[in-house]
Amino acid sequence: MVKRVGLLVALCCMVAVLASVLLAPREVPAAQSASAKYVGAKKCKMCHIKEYKTWSKTGMATAYERIADAPDKELCVPCHTTGHGKAAVDGVTPEKLQGVQCESCHGPGSEHLASGKDKAEKKATITTSSATCGECHTPHVRDKAEKVRGG
Repeated sequence: MVKRVGLLVALCCMVAVLASVLLAPREVPAAQSASAKYVGAKKCKMCHIKEYKTWSKTGMATAYERIADAPDKELCVPCHTTGHGKAAVDGVTPEKLQGVQCESCHGPGSEHLASGKDKAEKKATITTSSATCGECHTPHVRDKAEKVRGG
């Protein structure tokens, strides 16, 4: 009987330890700091040429062109450009951030560029959340687009 109780206690302890390890909150690497700035897709292209070429053939690359002559373009600009109203590195003008570029999904690239060659360190500087897509891809956006188009 004592042996069974001891075995049961040991088993409960093992389950508790295992549960605490599996259910413990994991530390998510910090992506960009608040001081990260936008650099533009041409900077990303320097290392990610294959991804750049694929992106450049998508509607994301030409998103700004589709609204260039829209009557209420200012309503569309935040989703059809990259980093609208946010800080960019020196020399990166709003014109260089037209279209839905790499940083629209992955966040500002200045810290990624400055992070060195360590892959883990570089990966910790980019955003990879699908929540980012929801900032523009929402039912509300469809309604707003119809109003702009006169529908």
